[in-house]
Amino acid sequence: MDTTDGTTPPGPPTSPTSPTNDIVRLNLAGLSGTGDSRVDEAVAQLGRLDDAPLGEHPAILGQVHDRLREVLGELSPGDTQRTAGTP
Repeated sequence: MDTTDGTTPPGPPTSPTSPTNDIVRLNLAGLSGTGDSRVDEAVAQLGRLDDAPLGEHPAILGQVHDRLREVLGELSPGDTQRTAGTP
């Protein structure tokens, strides 16, 4: 989009190599665990993100989130009335 003087207004770069489009990678290597095997198993599922297409990431993250909420609900019985996926 050009301005009235023919120049392009400043703004964020839109090239595929711009920093705003960088992919954030999680490195789970070297984690010693939480001490709760259920939590460790849920967190380990984040490793699936590396091989999954970007469009599947929300579903994987949702599954991990839901599992962690289940474990938390087991530890805090007063929270068991919330449905999976609700804050």
